[in-house]
Amino acid sequence: MPHLPNEILLCIFSFLRPNLRRKVFFDNCEQVALDDERSRQLTLSSICRASKLFRRLALPELYHTIPKTSAGLLRSLSRDVYLCDLVKAIDLTPFVSENALREAFEIARPRLRLPAEFGHRLLQDIDTAVGETNLTGESVLLVLLLPNLEAVEIRRGTEMLGEIFSGLLGQSRVPPLRLLRLRHWDTNNFMRIKDFQQLLLPTDETLQGCALGWEIGPPEPLWKQLPLMAPRLSLRHIDLTDTAIDEHGLNDLLSRCPDLQTLRIKLAIPQDMLVGRLEPYKYEDDEDDDFEPPLMLDQVLPDSLQRLRLLTIHDDEVGLGQQLGKLRREDRMTELRGMQMEGLMTRAVNESISVDVAEVGWTVRYERDKVVFTNDLVM
Repeated sequence: MPHLPNEILLCIFSFLRPNLRRKVFFDNCEQVALDDERSRQLTLSSICRASKLFRRLALPELYHTIPKTSAGLLRSLSRDVYLCDLVKAIDLTPFVSENALREAFEIARPRLRLPAEFGHRLLQDIDTAVGETNLTGESVLLVLLLPNLEAVEIRRGTEMLGEIFSGLLGQSRVPPLRLLRLRHWDTNNFMRIKDFQQLLLPTDETLQGCALGWEIGPPEPLWKQLPLMAPRLSLRHIDLTDTAIDEHGLNDLLSRCPDLQTLRIKLAIPQDMLVGRLEPYKYEDDEDDDFEPPLMLDQVLPDSLQRLRLLTIHDDEVGLGQQLGKLRREDRMTELRGMQMEGLMTRAVNESISVDVAEVGWTVRYERDKVVFTNDLVM
């Protein structure tokens, strides 16, 4: 039987490659997802031992993505520069004990060539492990070891983000990341721009958030000044999946992204933080002169946006649909070519927001509980 061409073997091996995106979002399902990724790793590991050819082809796929660290893996990375160069994506959730972490650091320390003060501080982080795993030392060491990282998932509260990367940024040791995934489960701890903006480098193209709470941070009226002081972000794709964000937090984020192409906003909790809540909160007896109605979509979306996906939020379908209709007619957003709204909708609601689409070059397609708008003039 003739051997399969290397190109076909590479396709097979790449299919087995673990992938951070395949992991599900909720804790009670996560172990199943990790087990699936682990089985893929074991299969690729067995293939690498089958022959020299298979090892040469499969090893880059085996180490391309690391969904979960271990003491053995960290030991291998600390000894082998070639393996470190293969890693492109990693989940920085700590799983390694203090002793294993210290051993790996001592092995890799000579080739890392760290400044004495920075190396001493990192060793202190390793020695101050919480429980059986270290919160910052492992993450910092892994980033130092992996110069070709393109995608990182960080499952931390906001107080941990600066600790992980502040020293690395000061030493110019952060790799050229293109994808940053943020995830944590502390519903009392909200993400703020200032907590993560230092992680976003000029190379970053995609930001994904899951199970995050997001808010503007400083109280009014200081938030109005932030866009003027804020650094520009090079993000082209933002996916805030299962992320609570208020309209000012969203405006603050999008005002920094003049090149944004795709935006996905799905379920947001709690109720008073929902993106898409369009009805003013002012009641008839509200005499507060400082009251400001919520920001509308056409006020916060950048001109460069090409695709928008929204999950309708409880009883706001009609109001959100009206905003989408306004976006369809917005002369400013010339690049917008597709919008998708899905969630708790009825066909009557869908039809009520699809009037006059032919006049502005849009068509509407209904798929179960979602409506898809397509800009035929652009497509």
